[in-house]
Amino acid sequence: MRQDGEKMKNLLTWEQTLFRDSEIFESGMSAEQFLYREAQMKSIGYAIAPGIEGKQPQNIVCVVPGSGKTTSFKKIIDQAEQISPSNLILAYINCRYTQTHYSVLAEIYKKMTGIELRLQE
Repeated sequence: MRQDGEKMKNLLTWEQTLFRDSEIFESGMSAEQFLYREAQMKSIGYAIAPGIEGKQPQNIVCVVPGSGKTTSFKKIIDQAEQISPSNLILAYINCRYTQTHYSVLAEIYKKMTGIELRLQE
């Protein structure tokens, strides 16, 4: 019985993984094929469509974990940037890493102007 336990314990060592490509779980990765999210992508598209027409777009807040939000937003933003007028600036801000009000506004400012703001000490 002890040998079986030791065999199971040694099946995965620190350099091994259960996944063929664990890099796909990195936050910067985007799926080549993105299936079964048409409804979510349409909702995002409807929310930003007025902005493409020069009107006020809607705000969107999504909180359901693991539902494909990040990929959906990035794909829609990429598409919208191809057809949007130059006065429409689309910004994706990941609040996992950009957590304060100042840092969110600084990211928006950077996207709008290309200038990075820094806190003065």
